[in-house]
Amino acid sequence: MAITEAKRKLSELFGDSPVRERSYALPAHRYQDPAKVIEQAELKTCKGCKFELRVEIEALKRDYWICRDRNERGLRRPYGTRCHRFQEMEGRGQ
Repeated sequence: MAITEAKRKLSELFGDSPVRERSYALPAHRYQDPAKVIEQAELKTCKGCKFELRVEIEALKRDYWICRDRNERGLRRPYGTRCHRFQEMEGRGQ
């Protein structure tokens, strides 16, 4: 009952427009061919780059992926989002 009352007060404050509920639907581009959706998602990641390296930490029983490439300041690049230095591994064709 308190939620309904809060919605009513918001409607009074911001005009007659009803308060919109959050939609849990997927974006429109995700309702295409599943193979095409996966391919589009992987084109934005580091997967397949020759600089990626898997680091296994036994104490945590977990694998981490890092980028072996370094930026201008000598720091490692963040792993996960494809950068302009992406280079595909040899022997892997698209």
